[in-house]
Amino acid sequence: MDFNHDGVISPFEVFYALDVGERKVSIVNSDCIEYFSYKDGLTFDIECTPPPKADLVVVHKSLRALTLFKDGKVLKVYHIALGSHPKGHKRQEGDGKTPEGNYTLDYKKPDSAFYKAIHISYPNEADKDYAQKRGIEPGGLIMIHGQKNYLGWLSFITQRFDWTSGCIAVTNEDMDEIYKSVEIGTKIVIYP
Repeated sequence: MDFNHDGVISPFEVFYALDVGERKVSIVNSDCIEYFSYKDGLTFDIECTPPPKADLVVVHKSLRALTLFKDGKVLKVYHIALGSHPKGHKRQEGDGKTPEGNYTLDYKKPDSAFYKAIHISYPNEADKDYAQKRGIEPGGLIMIHGQKNYLGWLSFITQRFDWTSGCIAVTNEDMDEIYKSVEIGTKIVIYP
């Protein structure tokens, strides 16, 4: 039984887990994943494991999936929502498309208008050149982010639709995990 709290577990939850005969309770907090295993009903072994750090993020737009990788192995897959016009590569500001190609996650924004955000390095040089030759603005501020602030409880509805302006949206709970697992400088590959 997993309890997602920020490092806090109530006595009720511990005793509930014990009463149903479970042998392990895990808690995710800001620093680590704690595993509490009981032996005789009240004796706990505590192990603290830092969340694994991803070295690659892969997005498959057509599958609505964001996958975290470490050393070529999948850490976790998340369901995503995309820009309002998700097919095709982002070419200009306001087109509602999510970019495709190779980018870098270049900064984190904990105080965004959406629940946490990690910036994708769009536009790259090729995107800028394309836009400049056509006299258009390539757009920017493409992020991986959670839900609109104070509306996270609606994610069971919003994540069924492509609703962003070109960003990659996940639930707030998923954003907490991604935010902890991804360091600045991590590569992201976005496929159609």
